[in-house]
Amino acid sequence: MRTLWRIGAATALSLGLGCDGASERKTPETKPATETKAAPTSAEPLKPETPREAAPLVLAPTGVAGLNAQTELELKALEAAFPGYTITQETETGAAEGDTHTTTEFFVQDAAGASQLALWEDDATIRVRLENKALKDAEGLGFGSTFKQLTDARPERKCKIIELTERADGVEPFKQLYCWVGGEKGTLSFEFDIAALTHEGDDLPSGPEVDALKADNVGLLLVK
Repeated sequence: MRTLWRIGAATALSLGLGCDGASERKTPETKPATETKAAPTSAEPLKPETPREAAPLVLAPTGVAGLNAQTELELKALEAAFPGYTITQETETGAAEGDTHTTTEFFVQDAAGASQLALWEDDATIRVRLENKALKDAEGLGFGSTFKQLTDARPERKCKIIELTERADGVEPFKQLYCWVGGEKGTLSFEFDIAALTHEGDDLPSGPEVDALKADNVGLLLVK
């Protein structure tokens, strides 16, 4: 025998039940949908910048990469001039003829830590020494290029003979064929040792022996 639970009329109406106990479903009122505004979100975190790839260094009389005669020799300026490379510096204090002087050299290093260039200031000039002897100019000239290759690729080159006097390291005086390309604001120089040539005076030597000479030093000089 089932037990019937008796509820009051008011309760039954509130539950949606008729007086006979049958369920009478009321249609729920439909309220207009209200637009839900998304809560403001904080700015997305910035993604780390992708390191810029180091472009190959190509020598030119006006400079190399972003370095030119107007570049300030300080870390931030050089980092901007050589994207993708690491810039380090070394400061050295020395004395010459009773005067103390400080020289700061900056080194341009690739991702592997190999030094490519050394830079320093000398009066109103920026001097660049090639640490990586594989670097070339746009014509493919650099260390080991012959005098003939220089003449063919850079017919506008100028040359003169200079004599290096004996230095503190004991190197004997010798003559050098010094050639350069560029102008007032910068020059790219190529040096050829002519000490082994039988040559007198300051006239420029010529002939097969000279054409075969190989550049044993390459430098870049930028004039501010």
